Amino acid sequence: MKKTPRKRNPSDSRTPRQLARECAVQAIYQWMLTNYSTNDIENHILEKNINTNPDLNLFILLFKNSIQNIEDLKKIIKPYSSREDKELSPIVLAILYLATYEIIYQSTTPVPVILNEAVEISKKYASPEAYRYVNGVLQKIADQYRIQEFVN
Repeated sequence: MKKTPRKRNPSDSRTPRQLARECAVQAIYQWMLTNYSTNDIENHILEKNINTNPDLNLFILLFKNSIQNIEDLKKIIKPYSSREDKELSPIVLAILYLATYEIIYQSTTPVPVILNEAVEISKKYASPEAYRYVNGVLQKIADQYRIQEFVN
């Protein structure tokens, strides 16, 4: 599939970076539930979102690097989660993996942006109260790994 920028749907108020995060969560979720290759998933997600114009570079970076670092992300999340992975819905896990990847490896993205995006995606795709759990876990991770942003 040719990866060229598309005209943005004027009725969609999300930024290309917000759309990239949402697409990355969808891709991680699909990867968790299928045996499809990352390239097949990437192409499917981009085809599905052809009219939304996500930031393609950010989407690919977040999706592929989250998957590559999945075992490390699980280890980072575990001490801050009050639940076992099997007790969480796959979409909540996908959101946690993506946001944790950003907290740990994307230091140029401010923590409040990461947390806000994760909460918004949780509200859209997960159960009604999942956003509180996601926010709580990610805030604890950010407090530990990005402490410099909170010290003035």
